[in-house]
Amino acid sequence: MDHELVAIVVLYNRPLAASPSIAALQEQEGLRLLICDNSTMELGNAEAAARSGAQYINMGGNQGLARAYNQAIATLPLPQIEAVCLFDDDTEVPVDYAARARQYLTDRSADIYLPLVYDGRGLLSPCRLQRYRAMRLGDAELTSLGANQAIPAEYVGVNSGMLIRPATLLRCRFDERLLLDYVDFSFQRQARAEGATVAVMPDIILHQDFSATSSSTQAAAERRQRLQSFTRDLRIYCGNSLRGRLAAAAIAWRRRLAAG
Repeated sequence: MDHELVAIVVLYNRPLAASPSIAALQEQEGLRLLICDNSTMELGNAEAAARSGAQYINMGGNQGLARAYNQAIATLPLPQIEAVCLFDDDTEVPVDYAARARQYLTDRSADIYLPLVYDGRGLLSPCRLQRYRAMRLGDAELTSLGANQAIPAEYVGVNSGMLIRPATLLRCRFDERLLLDYVDFSFQRQARAEGATVAVMPDIILHQDFSATSSSTQAAAERRQRLQSFTRDLRIYCGNSLRGRLAAAAIAWRRRLAAG
């Protein structure tokens, strides 16, 4: 296992064979696949993982992203691996992700690396936090961040494709109070507080079927449930200060308007 990249993919109610992330990652040299299954139904994923040679963890239902990440990381001999990368199950990953990621790891300029992630609306990640609200970047602002250099603390990224050195994971874990949203931003905030630096990998581009952009196609009950989960995580992330509570209320209000 020495000098391996380990890719953690969290499945949720999706057959392993239907995950574009897994399809791309399992073909990449020097990358070991670890699948955490948060599914609430039996889809034969344990058997499919065994046939593919991937390590498989059944979470026994939807335990949230943070708990799945932490449980997967707890199985790894961190000092013996090169890095950990995280993926959702719905992400289109370039076939040379592992090879390109290693080029960044040879330079010790950062502890966490973020690819570019696009969704149906354009560039999703990295983004800039403004009063806890994620603001999408234009081309000029993205270019200003540079490549393979530490970026300011107001810039964060989503979890998919995030590359993390083992030393950071030895100091930090994901906040298990959070189920789905702000898991990634919270981890980066904690890691930075511990002295970690974050950089962008602008030549690694992922495409994600991000759930927040497709809410109009969801049933009303599912949209309400998703909004409740988002609001809960938002309040935890923003904290109990007056500034945090006001920001959470404003962001939740905007999300309710957008959801209709």
